[in-house]
Amino acid sequence: MSDSAQPMPPGGRAVPPGVPTTYEYPQVTATRLLDDAAQDFPETDAIDSSGHRLTYRALADQVDRLATAFAEMGLRDGDRVGVLLPACPQRVVTLFAAWRVGAVVVLLEPDEQDLQAPINETGCRIVVCLAHLYARLGGLKGRLATVTHILATGVEDYLPFPRNVVAPLTRRRRGAYRRIPRREGVTRFKDLIRRTVPAPPERPTRAGVPAIVAEGYVATHAELVAGAFQLRLWVPDIQAGRERLVNLASPASLVEVGATLGLGVLAASTLVLPTGAGSPPTRALRRSHPTLLVGDPGMFTAVSGGDPIESLRVGLATGPLDPATVQAIHDASGARVRGGLAVPGVSALAHANPVYGRARLRSAGLALPDTETAVVAEDGSPLPQGAVGALAVRGPSVAGARWSTGARAAVSLGDPWVATPFRGHLDGDGYLWLDEPA
Repeated sequence: MSDSAQPMPPGGRAVPPGVPTTYEYPQVTATRLLDDAAQDFPETDAIDSSGHRLTYRALADQVDRLATAFAEMGLRDGDRVGVLLPACPQRVVTLFAAWRVGAVVVLLEPDEQDLQAPINETGCRIVVCLAHLYARLGGLKGRLATVTHILATGVEDYLPFPRNVVAPLTRRRRGAYRRIPRREGVTRFKDLIRRTVPAPPERPTRAGVPAIVAEGYVATHAELVAGAFQLRLWVPDIQAGRERLVNLASPASLVEVGATLGLGVLAASTLVLPTGAGSPPTRALRRSHPTLLVGDPGMFTAVSGGDPIESLRVGLATGPLDPATVQAIHDASGARVRGGLAVPGVSALAHANPVYGRARLRSAGLALPDTETAVVAEDGSPLPQGAVGALAVRGPSVAGARWSTGARAAVSLGDPWVATPFRGHLDGDGYLWLDEPA
């Protein structure tokens, strides 16, 4: 599983079989990926959420409807849309609709104690949230200076009958459901999409403009698209229109968005969204029949101890994995699970162990195409091979600009290198080994 030889290019860095070292990334917006999938695979399921399915044609239609509604609300190029949603269909629709009109998505963390600060600091004009989270926003009335509209939605909006009736009753008993009185003036997400007739945007968005803010970093459309292609290239045997992706990375992270775009929409995969809180992870995953899985190392550890997910072919973790975890999943299902390094401010993984070829499982793996990692001293000067130091990265998907300042986190290597909170070293084959955080 992990002992095959790797070709070595000039310079001594190993190259995974079937993965190019460089690629010409298209200078397009993230919505172009959805448009291409809807054109090439219109009847393929884009979303499968607890049995409710949307084809790529239907998803594109809902995106266009919400984008038109956003424009009618006065949303324009560069305006910000706060997204206070877990992994659900509404989240996917909202992201692409905001991008369609040139707006910048701000990923808000539902567990964040102080929502006022990130909303005001980024200047959100519209906030889209789950209904049960509205109480927190409603309590901030008069203190959200830039917010003009709040869109509320419930999990039942994208559930099939009779689950769309049962879910609110169940969640109400748990204290996790709230019906918003109409006098509050909050717009219902589902009603807005239903009644809006889609219209083309006034002008197309450019690839180099900001697309998303997450974890304090801002990424452009070009960086998101490059990250999507890098992940797609890393799994060379992806079958367009035939994969089922479960993405369990944090919904407030750029990694989650990068994986949704890269292994999901770019390959016209079916995005299988979580099937309900409280379900054992392996049972819920097994029912969803995923072929591709993205998540944190702890999630893969939990999966390795449960029943086999026989449909699974490839898994990517956002950090290094224990070899015993990888072997257990491989023995149970034949799946190739690989760990990597999710660098804050990078739209997807910066490093990952090869899916095919030699995997050094306790390492963070090899750099993705066109991505470089440097090991630097405290003064930012480069250290020799094998030396342990702070890590800096650069590449087409490295979104190192901070939203508050617009400036990249700097090291003395010069732009466009971006400092990271990690320490480690590179071995002679280019594999990255992590040390304690800097």
